[in-house]
Amino acid sequence: MKNKLILGTITALLTLFNTFSATSISEFVTNVNPEKAREIIAEYYQNPNFVILDVRTPEEYEISHIPDAFNIDFYSPVFSEELNKLDKSMIYLIYCRSGNRSSQAIEKMIKLGFKNIYHLNRGYMSW
Repeated sequence: MKNKLILGTITALLTLFNTFSATSISEFVTNVNPEKAREIIAEYYQNPNFVILDVRTPEEYEISHIPDAFNIDFYSPVFSEELNKLDKSMIYLIYCRSGNRSSQAIEKMIKLGFKNIYHLNRGYMSW
């Protein structure tokens, strides 16, 4: 009986945590497809507060990337420190190859205080 109560409490807390996490992330992130990403780039092209952030490896970035994208390697041991150096008040369009690394990077960005993020949710492969 006691184990069921503890398990029930843990399950309820995890559900609450996951709901809060999803809500807080979606509050600051807009997932976009390539067409919408192109519209956003065109809209903010001259805006100095707009950054296109590529979190793929330098090798992936060198092969091809979205024009004017800034590269920070997600796999770098100093990735979080590099993110923390960025201006949190700016508007970011972030992508990786498929959307996995950028999704993880967005979680870190939200924890660091970033509030205005567009996510190319299927990554550069969809570009």
